[in-house]
Amino acid sequence: MSLRIKPGETLEWSVVDDSGDLTGTTIESAVSFGDFYYQLTVTEVDLSIGSYTISATSTEYFPPGRLNCDLKYTVSGTVTYSDTFSVYVDKRVTK
Repeated sequence: MSLRIKPGETLEWSVVDDSGDLTGTTIESAVSFGDFYYQLTVTEVDLSIGSYTISATSTEYFPPGRLNCDLKYTVSGTVTYSDTFSVYVDKRVTK
């Protein structure tokens, strides 16, 4: 999976997780590239069916290039991570 945005655009996507029922699970996510790190917002929609959204309140200062992203799942003290995927940030042309 990969996403493509430009700095300043809205970053938000809806997820229906293949794991199914995620009731009781805390989900976290972030993007990073070198020293750049940005914690994303995960909002539960209906965890009984694995539905949630991931968003960034501001992408204005996201550096151009390929940002790494993954998801961290914590349930009953056990932590697991998703595969790493990419968020591509293209340079803006129009000012």
